Amino acid sequence: MRNYEFLILITHIILARETISKVVNVTTRYGVSKLLGLLPFITIVFCSYFILLSTPDVFIRSPRLCLHLAGALFVEMVIQLMLDHMMNEKFNPFRWTLAPLVGFALLGTYMSSITQNQFMLGYFVLTSVYLAMKIRVLIHEMCQCLCIWCFDIVTPYKNYGDAKQKTQ
Repeated sequence: MRNYEFLILITHIILARETISKVVNVTTRYGVSKLLGLLPFITIVFCSYFILLSTPDVFIRSPRLCLHLAGALFVEMVIQLMLDHMMNEKFNPFRWTLAPLVGFALLGTYMSSITQNQFMLGYFVLTSVYLAMKIRVLIHEMCQCLCIWCFDIVTPYKNYGDAKQKTQ
């Protein structure tokens, strides 16, 4: 067994163990209905597992891209989960950012290696742009609500939208 095969095998075992322990933990503590909150996490794990089983050369060709993509997808999921929790809103487990991952897991074996690389790169770029926009909008909205600047709470904050309305 070569080193990368051993790494992939250990990764599969750890991912399976972590997934099973999370599902059992949530089910015993909160009931089966709370498993919908784990649906994006389970989707990331099983799609990644299936991709690594069906086309392991994707990870070998561009490991950094795959790891950055997995990190970006996880960050998007966690940000939305924390935001819904802070706002007392119901968590929507359906994530649009996971749809291309599911599609790639199902159709990735039918693509050539160049097409796979281009798809993964485009998927990462679009996910990163969406994540940057989402974080920027969230920071702007929080600054508006709290009437503070993001990294400077000493400088007085002026709500320019209210100032424009008062002058008109």
